[in-house]
Formats: sequence, structure tokens, C-alpha cells
Amino acid sequence: MCIRDRNKEGQSVGIDILISERDSLQRSNAQAAESISKGHEILGSLKAQKDALNRIKRRVKNILDELGLSNTLTTLISKRSRHDTILLLILFISTVVLIFLLYYFVSPWLKSKVRIR
Repeated sequence: MCIRDRNKEGQSVGIDILISERDSLQRSNAQAAESISKGHEILGSLKAQKDALNRIKRRVKNILDELGLSNTLTTLISKRSRHDTILLLILFISTVVLIFLLYYFVSPWLKSKVRIR
């Protein structure tokens, strides 16, 4: 768009420059508005990602807490199992010794009471 003043040629060039500057400023303003809009979209996306990461962080922390509890519980069960095995072996050996002692001491007494003919 070219508006020219017919009386003064110098003014027509000035008006063309001003119109060109105005168009350039409008394009720059549109690009700045588009950049701001994209910035808002990115900021919203980052907030959503932050929320998602916080939820994931909480879940992982809960899982690690449960795993810590599970590890502690597993360790306790393992120790108890070892203790139970040791106790079972002691009881087994005690039973065998008791049976042997009973046989050793009671067998002669039984032989004396029961005479084989």
C-alpha cells in the first residue's frame, strides 16, 4: 500500500517507510505473541511433567519403603529358619541320645525280668 503526497515527493518516501515499519512491527508483534503462546504451552507441559514425575517419585518411594520392609522381613525369616534348623538338629540328636541311653540302661533290666526259656 503506497500513499503518496503529490506535492512533495520526499514525504511520500517517508510515508512508505513508516508503512513498512508498521508492517514489520505487526509481524514482529505476531511472532512475539506466537512465541509467548508456545511458551505458555511449554510451561503447561512442564508443569504436567513435574506432576507426573512427583507421582512417580512417590510411588517409587513407597515401593522402596515396602522393599525395605520386605528385605527386613526376609532377613528375619531367614534367621528364624536357621534357628529353627539348629533347634531341630539339637532335638533330633537329643532324641537319638535319649533312645540310646534308654536302650542301654533299660535293656539289661528287661532281660533280667524276662527270662527266655
